[in-house]
Amino acid sequence: MLIRNTTKANLEAALEATNRIFENNIRFRRLDRMNRGTETEGHGCPVFTYRVTLTYVKGRLSKGGHLAPGVRRGGWSYFHGGRVVGACWHVHGHFFRNLNPEAVIIARGNRLTPSSPWGDWNAGPPIQPVNMSDLCECWTLAQVNPIDHSRD
Repeated sequence: MLIRNTTKANLEAALEATNRIFENNIRFRRLDRMNRGTETEGHGCPVFTYRVTLTYVKGRLSKGGHLAPGVRRGGWSYFHGGRVVGACWHVHGHFFRNLNPEAVIIARGNRLTPSSPWGDWNAGPPIQPVNMSDLCECWTLAQVNPIDHSRD
């Protein structure tokens, strides 16, 4: 995903706030600055566009146990127990909420702001549909539930 109108410090602060909910299990897999930055009115510091990928540190809580907070299964592998490298839908929603209000997020072809509803979508095969929000075990964390689950 691309995140515009932000700084590296804002992204790191958003990740830190997200990690308070997901037990320090989330990290940047990719954090690449895409431009040279420009001054923004009223801020006095350069803002940039970043290419960001969120992932997890630890996949399982124990051998054969539940998935750790923020770990996502693949759409097809949901039925077979496989994991993917990216963080789950809930992690992304909380990360977006923790960004600075001026940030613009471009993900899956959609342009969002931190206050935009983070919609759910089908990530499974047509024969066995499964929503992105169901591809993890975040329901075990009481703090995760406040995200707006409305559709785009």
